[in-house]
Amino acid sequence: MKSITTEEFKEKILDFDKTPHKYLNKKPTVAKFTAKWCSPCKMMDPILEELEKKYEGKIEIFNIDVDREYEAAAAFGVRSIPNMVLIPIDGAEPERMVGALPKKNLEDAIRRVFKI
Repeated sequence: MKSITTEEFKEKILDFDKTPHKYLNKKPTVAKFTAKWCSPCKMMDPILEELEKKYEGKIEIFNIDVDREYEAAAAFGVRSIPNMVLIPIDGAEPERMVGALPKKNLEDAIRRVFKI
């Protein structure tokens, strides 16, 4: 799972300054808002890494550190973490999942939202 900066977020996912309602992702994307000190966030890492391998080439998963990349977090109204935003490419609204979730719940959401 790659960690990205606010600038990379603006290039790859959403340029909230210029086009706040136009998503730029080329693949279905899970944006995980996290922090180094967050234990539940760390609990999600192995699950997301496993799903990233399982759906390699079909989805992208990025970490966004809310302490460093607060602008990106604010653009999505992130108030608690872990906070995963599933962003499809078909123009549908992103879906948000908050908290440490079981793998099954997250994978079910990925299949449903991304239609894979």
